[in-house]
Amino acid sequence: SSFSVDQAPAITSANNATFTVGTSGSFTAVATGYPAPTFSKTGTLPSGVTLSSAGLLSGTLAAGTGGSYSITITAHNGVGSNATQSFTLNVRDFSISANPTSVSVTKNKTINLGPIITVTSLGQFSGTVILTCSYSSTDGTSGTCSLSPASVNVPAGGASSPSSLSFTMSN
Repeated sequence: SSFSVDQAPAITSANNATFTVGTSGSFTAVATGYPAPTFSKTGTLPSGVTLSSAGLLSGTLAAGTGGSYSITITAHNGVGSNATQSFTLNVRDFSISANPTSVSVTKNKTINLGPIITVTSLGQFSGTVILTCSYSSTDGTSGTCSLSPASVNVPAGGASSPSSLSFTMSN
């Protein structure tokens, strides 16, 4: 014969997840314990995202919901104390990409890299984008200017902005 021992819940899953505006995201909260715990949360999630009693955090992020959301997840099974976890949902609202990310240059020559840097909004964003170009040379006459970061996702939210912005880099 077999028997079960009641066990208080303990949350074992990660304390954060990252979703992206305009796409469907999901994360599953996991907890040990017997009987199997159910989940609930306190705090505010972005519009369109919910936490089910089975621990599934899911939804499609609406425009303008970029940023970080702090909630407390609670696992409950009626045995001992509830388990709680401080949890952060990060919502990415725009991406930056560059192509090419590296260009060869020659000393005392001006080059126009063209509109290679694009900021693409996945919803709405505001804020400041800072790009760094580092130059390295082995012989002192030519070298490579590499854009850093070449690709980055930034949580942001705020006022309406154009759907994309382009930058031109020269020398």
